[in-house]
Amino acid sequence: MSQTKLHQRGFNQSWELCKLFSRKLKIKTNWKVLNRIHIEGDQVSANKQERAQRLINIFSISPDSIELIQNKNIVLIDDVMTTGATLSVIAQLLKDFGAQSVHNWVILRTPNKSPC
Repeated sequence: MSQTKLHQRGFNQSWELCKLFSRKLKIKTNWKVLNRIHIEGDQVSANKQERAQRLINIFSISPDSIELIQNKNIVLIDDVMTTGATLSVIAQLLKDFGAQSVHNWVILRTPNKSPC
């Protein structure tokens, strides 16, 4: 979540879930590894193609966090997944910086929109 969005909302629901899982499963967490640039509008209103386009160059890795990624098994936690575009972009970025594996833990999945 971008700092702008965090300021507007007042909390990051995915980070709250992450802290809960971290305590229960004794998994290390670090919210400073990934940076996100704020983009106008919500991903929820965009279709799959628009989501992917909007995510180009939105995320970056903090230079002082690279050693926390290399050769590690990383878990990403998200509250709701719609198309998976955001998680896919983040997972690829982490792998590009040397993560051994990236696993997405998602609480809710929006239903596929299929014609009746």
